[in-house]
Amino acid sequence: MSHLIDFTPLFIIFSFAFFVPIISDRIKFIKIPWIIIEIIVGMILGYVFPDIITLKNKYIHFLYLFGFSYLMFLSGYEIDFSYLSPGRLKGKLTVKKILKNNLLSGILIFILTLILSYLTSLVFLKFNLIKNAEFMTLILSTTSVGIVLPTLKERHLLSTKYGQHLIVISLIYDILTLFLLGVESLFLTNVIEGTPFSFQNLLKIFIPFIAVFVIYKIGKRVSKGKIFKQIFSPLIHSASELKLRGAIAIMTFFLILSQWMGVEVILGAFLAGALLSGLTYKEGSSLSHKLDTLGYGFFIPVFFIMVGTTFKLKEIASSPTVILLIIFVIIATFMVKILPALILIPIYKFRNTLAGGFLISAKLSLMIAASEIGKSLNIISDAIHSAIIVIAIIASTFSPIAFNKLYKNQKEEEQFKVIIVGAGKIGRALAMRLKNLGIKYILIDREETAYDKCKKLGLNIIKGDGVKPFALKKVKPTDRDYLVAVTGEDSINMAACKLGKKLFGIENLIARDNNPKNSEDFKAHGIIPLNLVENIAISIENLILRPDIFDTFLKDTYDREFVEFTLKNKSLKNCKISEIPYIGERFVIVLIKRNENFIFPKGDEILKENDIIVCFGSHQDLIKAKELFEKEG
Repeated sequence: MSHLIDFTPLFIIFSFAFFVPIISDRIKFIKIPWIIIEIIVGMILGYVFPDIITLKNKYIHFLYLFGFSYLMFLSGYEIDFSYLSPGRLKGKLTVKKILKNNLLSGILIFILTLILSYLTSLVFLKFNLIKNAEFMTLILSTTSVGIVLPTLKERHLLSTKYGQHLIVISLIYDILTLFLLGVESLFLTNVIEGTPFSFQNLLKIFIPFIAVFVIYKIGKRVSKGKIFKQIFSPLIHSASELKLRGAIAIMTFFLILSQWMGVEVILGAFLAGALLSGLTYKEGSSLSHKLDTLGYGFFIPVFFIMVGTTFKLKEIASSPTVILLIIFVIIATFMVKILPALILIPIYKFRNTLAGGFLISAKLSLMIAASEIGKSLNIISDAIHSAIIVIAIIASTFSPIAFNKLYKNQKEEEQFKVIIVGAGKIGRALAMRLKNLGIKYILIDREETAYDKCKKLGLNIIKGDGVKPFALKKVKPTDRDYLVAVTGEDSINMAACKLGKKLFGIENLIARDNNPKNSEDFKAHGIIPLNLVENIAISIENLILRPDIFDTFLKDTYDREFVEFTLKNKSLKNCKISEIPYIGERFVIVLIKRNENFIFPKGDEILKENDIIVCFGSHQDLIKAKELFEKEG
């Protein structure tokens, strides 16, 4: 039967796809995503082989649709739900609290984007540039996490508050836009079929979401059972590729479920990826690597190359209306994201807020996906679809370039300092330890005696009252700083922490708790209480149960300590621990924290950028470790 299938189109597609990463790597003057090059390759193939590379070929058409679904599946799999935590919102809800909260501010920015996008789309509709304002609103509101994440990673910003804020905003855009696309496409399908859009129709779109919740709960419970482990554990690392098969089965189940519900299959594929993200450990896992290999090595290139073949240059060139639309939509693409993002200026200042606005304006996969849906519903013409491809290419290329030009490295500003209120024995001892570790600190005390003692010890101190705004203003606090109040009076410690939080937005608050009865009151105000009685008891317990290890922390005489570093040295990225100099000779790596996961490393463990690495060694050797791991470049 093989003679009935012509493999020539596949050979042509994959022969050209082979050279895409090579071309992308060789282009040095500007960073162009390889997806864009695949679309351009598709344009060329569609022009050179119009009768061979075509969606009229049912086999190519199947691979194109499956590649489309697989792309959305991997987009869902990119979601890290730990970023979407609302965090603590105790006390009175203020504008600054909302802006600092990643989830709330992200939703607010998305709503503002929707409003601006809709108003813009109404203008386009009035001048007959588009057919449907609601659908264009969603196209303008899309973003590309696939561009935001690597751009932030390249600038070592993933682990910063700024980077995490942009990731959360991008994820909110992705999730909510896709949901609204599902609702809109379901509504338009009913309109086309001449059936009224009822409440029962709307419920259909929630069925896949409910299925995700149910399967997630069942999966988490079943995976902990003994029977599950006995059956599946021996097969996990075998040639059967059980995890990969299960992942594809989950995806296809949600594709079928979406079809049954009359919902766009890309929503089902996206939800399947999100479900798998919640059920599995992703970072550096073999499943993650295999899914990427299967997708980006086979299915997804077919999709993007075939998207390129649908590009109609002649129709764009011959239509002044379409050319005008491209110009106006490109302007709107940036305006509807940048203007709402400016509400974050009080937190990140104008320049970096503007840079973030440009970055979240990146559009690619989801914009093209939305256009594909609009095309299938006949509300987007071939010419408009081609115009949207051009817009996606321009936006996804220009956005990271603008971000990198605008973003100002605030490394010095982002370094925290420790503000110690109270220069008694505890305050001086803490300051001395921080000084030895090279951590910025400043002591505040109003007593002349305490001030003189600190000066004799060579400690940084200012004379002032830690519960008065004037004294705190002198040390120029930022919201990244730590405020540690260690006076002998709980009321003073409480007042100093509350003042730092209210006036300067300091969230890292620690206070000496002299009376255990006050602990709950401290916690209610977001202050970590350090009760002296409890801490002495814990110290004694550690000296009894684990004396040697605790001695290492307690005393400086051993010249050994544990220190954590963030991997910023690009040359060590993807490097095995056994290949790194000095390890095992001058210091050892005892723990690696990667996102929310803890890894107890072996010699063949591969390091990843922004890993938090806990090392043990002498103070002098750990200075060498700091140079090794945190060296930029």
